Amino acid sequence: MTTFVTYYLIRCLILLNALKTITDAEREAKKMIDEATLEAEKIMSEADEKLVETYNKAYEETLAEAGRRALELKNKAKEDAERDAERIISKAEEQKGKIQAKARENFEEAVNVILGEITS
Repeated sequence: MTTFVTYYLIRCLILLNALKTITDAEREAKKMIDEATLEAEKIMSEADEKLVETYNKAYEETLAEAGRRALELKNKAKEDAERDAERIISKAEEQKGKIQAKARENFEEAVNVILGEITS
């Protein structure tokens, strides 16, 4: 009977030891999961920060590029307007000269008509 009791005691000790090993392994696994979760949260937080930084940088670069492009367009529009104004002024001066020449001709004709009326 003592061998029988010894056998069951040994089996209980083995099962107890196995249960302790399983419990320890579960505890270690939980610890590893908790550490991995913390590391994943840290990585996600860093990724979020980098995402915000990247977005802000892209936004600022886009604004700067838009500002440069707007300035280029403004300068081109100004140059085009100045060129058009110079062309219009040149045509207006040409027309003015033609009008003045025509006015002199008309004046001379009017003077000749009046002199003709007076002398006749």
